[in-house]
Amino acid sequence: ALYRIYGSEDLSTALGASFAIEHWANAGFWDQLIEGFELLNAKRPAGAKRYPMGFWRFHQALEAQHAAHTMDELEEAIEDGLISDEVRFRQAAHEMLDACSIFWEGLEASRQGRPYSVTTLKAR
Repeated sequence: ALYRIYGSEDLSTALGASFAIEHWANAGFWDQLIEGFELLNAKRPAGAKRYPMGFWRFHQALEAQHAAHTMDELEEAIEDGLISDEVRFRQAAHEMLDACSIFWEGLEASRQGRPYSVTTLKAR
């Protein structure tokens, strides 16, 4: 999905995917990731090497800027007529968010040792 949607030559599709992924990442993904690493670090035995947090904190700040920039870029794309099909834009955004959900829900199912079916997502 990532290659087909995010890498689409159709600008309405590619911009919809980009807009969705940037705003999804800024809506708490990095905060949750950092919180998880901090919990893991807190559980490590005294004297054990901790997971370095600099990379994650840097990207957390960077994503906040990306979300703001994508709003500006979206406004410019609309003004410049680059989004020729609003339906494709929205479909790509939804598909990209679905792909993120499939990845993370599948990862969680794997962590719990249970099977995961993509049809689970489509049944919602």
